[in-house]
Amino acid sequence: MATMIDAKPEYRGEAKVWECLERFLPQSIVAYNNREINGREYDFCLLIEDMGVLVIEVKGWLADKLTVRGVDEIVVEGYEKPQRSPKKQARAYRFALLNRIAEEYSLSPCVFDMVCYPFISAEEYRNTRLDTVSEEQFTICREDLERADALLGKIRRAYDALRYIPHDALTADLIVRLRQAWEPAYEPPVQEMAGTAHPYSILSVHPNEVTQAEIERMVAAYFAGTKHVVFLGDQESYARVAEVFRRAFAQRNIEPLAHGLQIGHRSGLVVGGRSFRSFHLEVYLIDHLDEITASAVFYEEGEGAERLLLERLSASSDFNDQQYLVEHAPSDRNVLVAAGAGTGKTFSMVSRVAFLCSKKADAVAHLEEEIAMVTFTNDAANNMKSRLKQMFVNYFILTNQPRYLKFVEDVDRAHISTIHRFALEILRTAPLYTGLGTNFRIGSNEYLRGKLYDAYLGDFLARAEQENPNFMHEIPVPSYELKRKLMTIADRLLTKSVLLREIKRAQMGVEVNGVLPFNDLIEQVMLPAEEAYATSMHDANEIDLMECIILLNQVLRQISGTLASLRLRYLFVDEFQDTDDVQIQTFQLLQKAMNADCRFFVVGDLKQSIYRFRGARLSAFDQLRKGSLFEWADPYYLTINYRTDHRLLDAFHAVFEGMGQTGCLPYEAKADRLTGRVAVGTAGEELFLSVPVHTKDEKHFFHAVIDVLRQQEARIAGMMRAREEKRLPPLGRAERTIAVLVRTNWQAERLIQAAKQDGIVLHTKSGGDLYQLESTHDLYKLLLALGNSSNPLHLINFIESNYTGLRPGYHVYRGMRTEDCAADLQRILDEFFGTHMNQTWQEIVSAAYTQPILFVLRRLYEALQPWKQYSRDAEEQHYYRVNYEYLMECMIQSANVDTLTLNRMTGYLKVHIMTNQKRAARESAADDAGIRFVCATVHKSKGLEYGAVILPYTDEDIGRVRKMQLEASYADTKLSYIVPFGNDLTEKNSNYDKDVEVEEQIAEESRMLYVALTRAIHSCVWIQNLDSKAAVSWGSLMEE
Repeated sequence: MATMIDAKPEYRGEAKVWECLERFLPQSIVAYNNREINGREYDFCLLIEDMGVLVIEVKGWLADKLTVRGVDEIVVEGYEKPQRSPKKQARAYRFALLNRIAEEYSLSPCVFDMVCYPFISAEEYRNTRLDTVSEEQFTICREDLERADALLGKIRRAYDALRYIPHDALTADLIVRLRQAWEPAYEPPVQEMAGTAHPYSILSVHPNEVTQAEIERMVAAYFAGTKHVVFLGDQESYARVAEVFRRAFAQRNIEPLAHGLQIGHRSGLVVGGRSFRSFHLEVYLIDHLDEITASAVFYEEGEGAERLLLERLSASSDFNDQQYLVEHAPSDRNVLVAAGAGTGKTFSMVSRVAFLCSKKADAVAHLEEEIAMVTFTNDAANNMKSRLKQMFVNYFILTNQPRYLKFVEDVDRAHISTIHRFALEILRTAPLYTGLGTNFRIGSNEYLRGKLYDAYLGDFLARAEQENPNFMHEIPVPSYELKRKLMTIADRLLTKSVLLREIKRAQMGVEVNGVLPFNDLIEQVMLPAEEAYATSMHDANEIDLMECIILLNQVLRQISGTLASLRLRYLFVDEFQDTDDVQIQTFQLLQKAMNADCRFFVVGDLKQSIYRFRGARLSAFDQLRKGSLFEWADPYYLTINYRTDHRLLDAFHAVFEGMGQTGCLPYEAKADRLTGRVAVGTAGEELFLSVPVHTKDEKHFFHAVIDVLRQQEARIAGMMRAREEKRLPPLGRAERTIAVLVRTNWQAERLIQAAKQDGIVLHTKSGGDLYQLESTHDLYKLLLALGNSSNPLHLINFIESNYTGLRPGYHVYRGMRTEDCAADLQRILDEFFGTHMNQTWQEIVSAAYTQPILFVLRRLYEALQPWKQYSRDAEEQHYYRVNYEYLMECMIQSANVDTLTLNRMTGYLKVHIMTNQKRAARESAADDAGIRFVCATVHKSKGLEYGAVILPYTDEDIGRVRKMQLEASYADTKLSYIVPFGNDLTEKNSNYDKDVEVEEQIAEESRMLYVALTRAIHSCVWIQNLDSKAAVSWGSLMEE
């Protein structure tokens, strides 16, 4: 008996088919009837494992009551109008189902269709010429419904006719997922959700001799997929365990690497004197192990593990007890991990996924549906996917179990992405709440936005002049400057995911200076202009990228129940210290909207929270814990550092502890002190040192920095020679890099110029900045100009790019009408393109819309050669060109060469530039083996590491509120702002507290210093300004 999900229909023909399907088809076939798809109901839909999805259109016609005049003209007695082709109806349902499955599951199983005439025999089917409507092999007649073999045979033959069309298999796993989506009360069979037969891991401690039988069981369990961490107290047992594992790898033709596996045995397992390891295998020899525990100990999947014992084992070996506890944390609780710099947080997250997918009870069966991982950069998401895939590939090599290959495929379909992409994926499943179509676009229209501000600001000024005819003469700021400041305030708030429409006049405080009616401007210009802009975007089925988190938050607040499409059981969030208040609330609402019990796994480090301008606050962890479901496990801490020389970590600790005692840094020695086992060849006195300099003479300061660079270069060169002489592995690229870290771009520019005069090339292109390179921004400006060819703003930006190198005098445009301004800029471009390409600007624009966009861009790129305007240096020019080509590759991979359009490329760059997505830029391979110098801001260095770190500007007073810095925030239902203008006028409201700002600024600068120092691998040097009078500076913090 087939599994009939829906009640028997009332119509006679459909009722008969329902009865026959239930009677003759096996229970493994799942049947639905009268379900809606694209606004119309299909008759029957069957899920047939290892075959496909069958759509059946039933017509209860009688042979003597119909006349076939044409495919879409079937006259049936009792119907007012001729009936359309039932085959075409079935095909429409077929493709609607196929599209839905493909969109939701990224799979395309075989979906085929048939027509059924339950009261018409095969002979009548031919005589009435219904054979012209549907082919016989795809038609079920009366005789086919009388025997099981006849019905099954007809279905099989219909499938066989289409089976050679490429498609994905309709597996039992996919059927379970479809049933979960289509049946609210469906519970998968226990075996579908059960874990593996073997435990995920076994940690064993053997203070005495291990028998051969125990070793054989250990090896057998390992190759069945169980992770093993083994501690041995007996040298002979250690040798025998090593030999058995070595032999087992060779017999299975597996090459064990330090953290992975490869097919094809070569040199075999590398066994050290005190330990050896490979994928999910750690074996340690510990002297006097019987003093730690007198009897053998076994922990299966971390259950019952005693922390004190694990700590003692960790102290006596390279075993990391902290990562072990994180990996095996209770799966029924939310988990928070405070991961210090360089402590292997990615490794811990991957290991946690391995545990959740491989534990004995209630393991994850469908990674793409049950686990989501939210990162804050594309590079982090791609790295996570790569690491997860490699982990599951290692499992497959180890066990030869196909389930791990399925997990590899699941990774690409899983929710592993940036927070913005994750939000967009969810929004596309909730059109009823967003008011947008599922195919809405990400876009922006700054020109329209500016026009709306012009309109609302014009109305505001007109009303003000009616009340006070001298108003325009009394305000000391031109209207275009007011507009720019208001738009910047909105941008600051939107960057922090603030829903602008929720801001009320009573929350704005009062203007402190009162020179400008700034609260009125916010209320009557900024807020309505942004609301009108969002509405116009929605009307065009578009949303601005900055709005997606805000919109998702609104949607989740409207939902009273759960979102059926969300069945996540575990939500991982990386770099949680960088989240803002609205993002945190959104995560909490998501947890409540899940159609499953969802636990958090959040990783972050408050000491590395340096994105206050995006709304990140130190209360992030506490906020999440207060408003979330389910109990939280005690916080876990990762403090064993794998990056930095352990002696350097000790020196840093003294600095960090002092900062913690003054309240500048959230640092407690017991919980936050970084320890390590890394040791490099740097002499102790060279690890962490200051270079005292009188900096009143800037040339003397730059000379001191250059001297330090040369000294570090000589030191690293010596390390490289020593390793070569001892035949040790060479230093890695990061270890050979000397980084000068600064706060601001202008500091970097001054140092780059000074170094260049001394023959040193300080590269600013360190990893993670492809979307912030000039080559990327130049292309973005070009695309915007092509797409907005009459917009003065975009035309000016393009003219100032490296594509033209023109610098017209813009003062002539002040006060000019927009149309006249655009016309003159187009004249300039006509002259430019006439000289360089013998074309007008309009001809270039027309080509972008009528010819393949990649062809047009290539012509412009080769003709205008922007790399020559970018730099005169050959290496810099090569860098520009390499990363332009790399950017093109990324955009083509994101879509398809044939589907790339001007708008699509513009949207792609907007998303990646505006959200500060990180992707490592390509480097020249020419100096791949040499020593490299880079100069970067601390923000850009986050997540990276360098052999040596140099901090030149350590004397700036971090307690002085910086000049000319516009800021706006909305917290605790209060709007605060400070808006400096260029004429010594600064507008602020009573909610803005200078003392609080100073306090928060000192704290964030302290965290920036923590980030800067912890980038170093084997050396850190800072320039000490002997003339500094700053009350609080990086230098004073390091001196203390």
